Amino acid sequence: MSAAASHPSATPDLPFERILCVIDLSDGGTEAVRQATMLARSRGSIDLVSVAPGAAAVLERTAEHDLVVMAAGDAGLEVLRGAPGSVLLTRRPPEGSPFPESILVAVDGSAEAHAAARLAAQLAARHRAVVTLVATPEHDASHQHALQHDIRTVERITGTRPLVLDEYRGAARSIVIAARAVQASMIVVGRRAGNPSPSVSAEVAAAAPCSVLAVRAG
Repeated sequence: MSAAASHPSATPDLPFERILCVIDLSDGGTEAVRQATMLARSRGSIDLVSVAPGAAAVLERTAEHDLVVMAAGDAGLEVLRGAPGSVLLTRRPPEGSPFPESILVAVDGSAEAHAAARLAAQLAARHRAVVTLVATPEHDASHQHALQHDIRTVERITGTRPLVLDEYRGAARSIVIAARAVQASMIVVGRRAGNPSPSVSAEVAAAAPCSVLAVRAG
């Protein structure tokens, strides 16, 4: 089953042209559809699929999609580790809190982090959300240059300078703590090529209090 998405043309468009959204009859499945719709490119498509529990059936269907959306859980983490593209693992935001009201982005100077910052800014501009960056604590020239690049990207797209927090407790733990501190409804984190172990994006997705979008650069 497929659905089309439409958004106002004045807002920044998003890169996801074809989304695979895994659904079921639970509230988690309904929330996955809602969040998939909010991330879809203008005139993009969302393919809705109901599959038996487990990641293998989902992974078999991911080749022609640039984003997989499904409820957070064990199967979702397996898909995150194995899917070739970007993955959104969804959680319901707090009652009465719009999604995505607050977006936290993890940046470390990598190409994947730059892609995450750009996408988060596009989402924030479209949905009038607030962006916070959580950055590696290195203060050498290259890291500072990379951080300023991400700040300028967010400011150019949203018109607002983001708040910047340093990570001091290890990458995954710092990101989760920062998400709780700013009451984020979505974390956006870069996803490196291959399947590195340990995977920061998978660690964050397992422990996060909110939805996690792991972005593959490209």
